[in-house]
Amino acid sequence: MREGRLGRCLLCFHRCLLSEGQWGICGVRVFSGGTLRSPFSGLFSAVAVDPVEKKPLYHWRPGSGILSLGGVGCNLRCPFCQNHPISQVQEGCFPGELTLLSPEQVADLAESNGLRAVAFTYNEPLIHMEYLLEASRVLKARGLGVVLVTNGTVSPDPLAELMGLVDAANVDVKAFSQRGYQSIGGDLQSVLRTVESLFHGGVHVEVTHLVVPNLSVEEEFVQMVRWLRDLSPLIPLHISAYHPAFKAKEPPFPVEHLDRLMELAREMLAYVYVGNVPWRERNITKCPNCGEDMIVRLGYNMVASYLDVSGNCGSCGFPMGVKL
Repeated sequence: MREGRLGRCLLCFHRCLLSEGQWGICGVRVFSGGTLRSPFSGLFSAVAVDPVEKKPLYHWRPGSGILSLGGVGCNLRCPFCQNHPISQVQEGCFPGELTLLSPEQVADLAESNGLRAVAFTYNEPLIHMEYLLEASRVLKARGLGVVLVTNGTVSPDPLAELMGLVDAANVDVKAFSQRGYQSIGGDLQSVLRTVESLFHGGVHVEVTHLVVPNLSVEEEFVQMVRWLRDLSPLIPLHISAYHPAFKAKEPPFPVEHLDRLMELAREMLAYVYVGNVPWRERNITKCPNCGEDMIVRLGYNMVASYLDVSGNCGSCGFPMGVKL
């Protein structure tokens, strides 16, 4: 939106008001030539084939591979970001190599690797909304699934344009207080609204919560779990272990603390997993009705599935909400 010689970006709650040549907080959107531009559109810092479980998505096409594309930039400033070399871009400056891919080339790349879906991941994909919309339309027309791995910091109107184009999303809920989100340059209500909108819009949603010292508070964690339960107790929650990275030097919580949070969450949610802790058997998916193992994983790899052809429990038929 133009305001005289200024331009206001309406993509997220920051609503950056930019003068000529000025970059937004995300570092990749600029007001230039009297209009807002996205010079990094279609440029990717990382192209890989991952197990879908690595996103993490445990209940959407389990055991499948997915083309994973990472751009640059982010509209948050997390001091513990594990992908900070590509996410924390300042004023359009990125020293690494980038690969230009058109939406058609992305679809070609997925198909040539025998993949059924593409994930926009690693950095924050929603800050490249214009490309995301264009690419998602092409991918859907080619019969390919679209996945977002996102911090959920986006305004309602742009998010609404994506509805019907996105199949699955993992949203990182980093805290459950405005105080916590302000410490990383974010906004709690924006994220909660995104999760709710995606879920009610028919998108398969899973949530990740990274357990960060001084940010993850047990009382607030319980409040987050209650909010998720009220939305749907079948939404998978991934409790992810923090490790020092970027500017964060605090030691991680002991695994026992993660296990305690998992047990608290399992009192209200059907599917709770502990991630970023190698070789844990906690990531077996059990039927919440009969208790039988339905998906067995080793690391990010599915080694056995006992679901029926509809993604329901193969023992008792309980509708588990797994999308095959």
